[in-house]
Amino acid sequence: GRLLGRLLGKLLDKLLDELLGGLLGGLLGGLLGILLDKLLSRLMDRLMGRLLGSLLGSLLGRLLGRLLDKLVDRLFARWCGWLFDRLFGR
Repeated sequence: GRLLGRLLGKLLDKLLDELLGGLLGGLLGGLLGILLDKLLSRLMDRLMGRLLGSLLGSLLGRLLGRLLDKLVDRLFARWCGWLFDRLFGR
């Protein structure tokens, strides 16, 4: 009776240790996984945001630069034409 009780006690002790250890390990692993996931996703969001921001900024800068260049060229050409007309009167 005593031997059987000790064996069952040790078995239950091991089983509970394994179950609780697995449960606690699973919970801690899950929490660490969630924290790492959030941290990495925020980091990647920032990196991608900066990368996309610089790409979009570069593209918008080029487009605005071309538009302003054309606008200034046209205005300068009109102004030069007006000035030429005033100076040499056609």
